[in-house]
Order: sequence, then C-alpha cells, then structure tokens
Amino acid sequence: MKYFKKEIKATVHQPAIVVRQYFRSCDRMQSYNEICKIAEEMDSKGLPIIRIAIFGNSASKLFEPALKSFLLINGFSPKFYFGNFNSTIQEFLNRDSKLITFKPQIVVINNNLLLLNRKNFIFANKREFNTFVKQETKKIISLWNSINERITCSIIQSNFEVDTWREFGNYENKLFSFKEAIIRLNLEISSVARTYKNVFINDVDFLSSYFGRKNWTDYRIWHYSKSYPSLDFTAHIAKNICDIILAVKGKTKKCVVFDLDNFVWGGIVAEDGIEKIAIGGTAFGEAFTRIQQYLKNLKQRGIILAVCSKNSFENAIKVFREHPDMILRENDISFFAINWQDKATNIKKIAKELNIEIDSMVFFDDDPVERELVESCCWGICVPDLPEDPVEYITFLQELNLFESASFTEEDVRRTEYYKVNTLRNEHKSKFKDLGEFLDSLTMVCNIHYNEDFYAPRAVQLFQRCNQFNLTGERFSETELKDNNLKMFTVFDLNDKFGDSGSISAMVLQQKNDALVILNWVMSCRVFSRDIEKFVINWVIKQAIRLKKKFVIGKYNKTQKNEIVRDLYGKLGFSRKSSTKNNSVWVLNVSNFKPLKVHVCESNEK
Repeated sequence: MKYFKKEIKATVHQPAIVVRQYFRSCDRMQSYNEICKIAEEMDSKGLPIIRIAIFGNSASKLFEPALKSFLLINGFSPKFYFGNFNSTIQEFLNRDSKLITFKPQIVVINNNLLLLNRKNFIFANKREFNTFVKQETKKIISLWNSINERITCSIIQSNFEVDTWREFGNYENKLFSFKEAIIRLNLEISSVARTYKNVFINDVDFLSSYFGRKNWTDYRIWHYSKSYPSLDFTAHIAKNICDIILAVKGKTKKCVVFDLDNFVWGGIVAEDGIEKIAIGGTAFGEAFTRIQQYLKNLKQRGIILAVCSKNSFENAIKVFREHPDMILRENDISFFAINWQDKATNIKKIAKELNIEIDSMVFFDDDPVERELVESCCWGICVPDLPEDPVEYITFLQELNLFESASFTEEDVRRTEYYKVNTLRNEHKSKFKDLGEFLDSLTMVCNIHYNEDFYAPRAVQLFQRCNQFNLTGERFSETELKDNNLKMFTVFDLNDKFGDSGSISAMVLQQKNDALVILNWVMSCRVFSRDIEKFVINWVIKQAIRLKKKFVIGKYNKTQKNEIVRDLYGKLGFSRKSSTKNNSVWVLNVSNFKPLKVHVCESNEK
C-alpha cells in the first residue's frame, strides 16, 4: 500500500497512526480509493456504535466509505443515515421521518457553494450585501434550531469555500463582491456557533484554501452526478469530520513526548556543546525555533509536554535553563525522561507517572529507528513519520491535525502546572509508609459546584477527557446538562498544600421515584489513589437525604478503558442488583449507610 508505512491488517482496534501517511500523497485520487478500502478490510465487531446522519446540497454518499474507514481505525463502528438531496430542513420538520427514529448522535451538514443563492456576483450596495449575509445565516441558524428541537446530538456544520470567480479581477476587492459575502458569511456562522454548545464548524474553507481552490470542484462530475467536492478532496473532508467526532467523543491526544537533539534544536548537545547547537539566527536554526513555538502553543492550549531523550540530563537541562534563544523553558515541561534507557521504556514510565493512557500520547523523534521501536513496543501511541527536513515538520504535523478539540477552558491553560505539582506530591509521598498519613498531610480541600452554569463547560470537558475512571462511558453536552430539571450536574475542585488541582471530578444525578440515580461519574487520573471517590459518595448520600430518597443507584458499563472501576460501587458499600458480562447495576440503601472515612474536607467545613 503506497501511502502507509505498514500494510493495514484487518484488526479491530487499529491505532489512528495507520492513516498518518495519507496526507503525504500527491496522487489524492488514488489515496481516496486506498482509504476507502480500509473499511472493507476491518472488522467492526465489538466496537461501540456511533450513529451519524449526513445531509447536504450535494451527493453525500461518497463520504461514507472514507468516513467509515477513519472511524473504524479510531475504534468506532459507524451507522449512517443519508438525507435526500438538498432536503435537510424538510427531514427535520417531518416528525414521522425515519431520521427521528434513527436518533443520530452526530448530524453532519455539508454546504455547497455551487447551490448557494447566488443571484449577483456583485451586490448593488452595502444594504443588499448585508441582506444576503443575514438571510443565509438565518437559514443555517433555523436549521440548527430545528435539529435541537427534535433530537439531542452534536451538529457538524461546514462553512463555505471562498469562490475563485473574479469577474472584475483585482478590482473586485473594492466592490461588494460575492467573494467578500462568503468571507462575511463564514465569520457569521462561526460567531453564532459560539453560542451553540453542540455546534462544531467543519472548516471546509481552510481545506480548500490549503489544498487548492483551483482544483476543489470538478465541474464535469458536478454537472453529471452532483458530486461535490472533487473526489480528490472528499477524503480530506471526511478526515476533518472524523477529527471533530473523535474530539466530541473524548478520543483526544493529551500528551506530546518529544526528542531533543535534531528535533527541538539542531545538532547534538553532548558533542557540540550548548554554544554550537542551532536555534534561531540561521535558516537551519530558525526551523527549530518554529518547532519550539509549535510545542509551546500546544502547551498553552492544554497539551502536556514531556521530554524523552537519550542524553546527559545535566547537558540537556542546561539548554532549557541557559540558552538565550530557547522558546521552551524547563517549566513548560511536565516530565523529563533524559537518560540512556531505551525510549519505549521511558515512554511507559512517563505514562505511569502522568497516569495517562499510552494511546493518548504522541511521540516526535527525527530518528526512524527510534520511531519504529516506540511504535512496536508502545501499542496505540501515535508516531508520525516526520519528514527528513526539519523545515517541513510543522507543515506535516499541521496537516495531520492530531490535536483537534471540542472545548477549551481555563483548566487547559493550567494543565501543565497541575501535572508538575503532582510530581511534587509523588516525591512527598515517598516520605510516608502509611497512605493515610500521606493523604492527611496534604490537607486537601474540595469545592463543590452544584448545578452552576459557569462550571458546565468544565463538566463537559471532564466527561470528554476521562476514560479510565468513567463509570458508564456516557458523554454529556452543555445542552444535555441543562435541558432537564431532573438532572443535577456537579463539578468537584480540589486543592491542597502543594497547590490547586483544578476541576477533578464530575457527576450527573437524576431523581427517579424513591431513588437518586448516578447517570455517570468521572474523575481525572491526576487524583487517583487519593480517596476522593469516598468523599464524593459521602456527598451524594447527603443529597439523597436532602431529597428524601431511600436509595442511590449506580451503573457500570464496560468500555475499552474503564476496567479499573468495574467494582468501584461494591468497594463503596453498594450491593450488586443485577449484572451481565459488560454491565452492572448497584444499589445502596441510604438508611444503612455509614459515612466513609475520608482525608478531604469540604471548603465550607474548613
């Protein structure tokens, strides 16, 4: 297979790295065909099902095999519903539509510039220009509202690629042109989408600009089959849609592990010395400055940075501390594994110390031998095959779009700080032989935010990101948290003498007859083994008593990663009511409950 590093095997849980060479292809038509073949070779048995409805004013069926392949590779078995050509509104207004019974979790809306209401290539005046933008924006908002009135789902809305027609040539930039109207329309779509928590933008305009607007539309195919865009680029849009779906479903990359010599600086510091390594100043050095800035930007948006390098620690750390041209500094890195051990062993150590899954990590190294070793020994880690020329690194990595996100909060900005402080806690822990004494020494205080709208985005992000301590695997959007007055969502913040850990746990409760039901409960890996779960259950029982409920019911649904909490409810005093191979229901009689001993106090109890 020309476009992949390895032959793709028909396995269930193929890591996403098998498609990383997709964007390296120059022959995109063949690349699309190769992508589509993956779906034929893979077995979807045992994968969680995701229901996707696709609409648009063009033939959408060509998206199916490519999107299916990308989702299968990433561990989802998609089921599709395709709307009739250019009939999105009608399907959602029809309450008897098969779409409603299909109950899509994701609704994809593909726009087509060719069928946009283009009556004028130049608008007569500013008023006519603004009217066009306002009307088209209103149509899209109306569609979102129609969807939200009938089903609870995430909406992936494409924007419009900017037109290549220029009837006036360059002078068109001084007129109220159709091109400018599209630019303004895209801005309006993005602006309004910020107010819809379940709407995400598929940036088709970026794709068309990046890969080439000249060839974006094949008019011959469009006139004959209403297929859009050109088949060459259909897989790019499918990959973009898949990236958004994975982010919405919480399958995101959390950590970048990277080498040092000839990746963040040119040369080998042990041989060349700190004075002669290349950073900035020259064309060669500037390439590494750009790489550092790229990593710094990732850190600032919440991606954990870790170093894995075969090197002398003293030589390497000196560069971070003393080199005047370094963009990255020591406090930007959450964990350093700088020694002479093999990198696969070090990466497993990093995963353990940060308490994150290996398949949430990305490894950057200029050496193909090291990449091969890590990929072979650390199953699931993403290892991009970097170009040989460092100047090409950023372009290549940007094309892969490894760090798609469905949210951004203050927690992301502070994530590196949280993990660095956690390292101090672990060092402090080694001084104690008794776990209880260690936990008491932390003087932990928990702030509880109960049904506070301000904390809804943080709750959503916790449900998206937490995979190990996640009792049912169910994700919640802000809309879902707020749309039912029987639901109660709670976010728990934690701090101790070492610092703030931020929002570390979230729970959604629902009243049902004489019981309080835990619909889902998640907790950050940062606070495992600190008995926070006991504190949370004590609080839940207090709520059950306040609401005059006799029972608390908890559920466990097995996912690919939550085996660690299979028997959690049993350990907290619940009795198993029923169970199957992958699911169980647990019940606790409130009147029989004795508060669990905890090492945390609530903020108002200090």
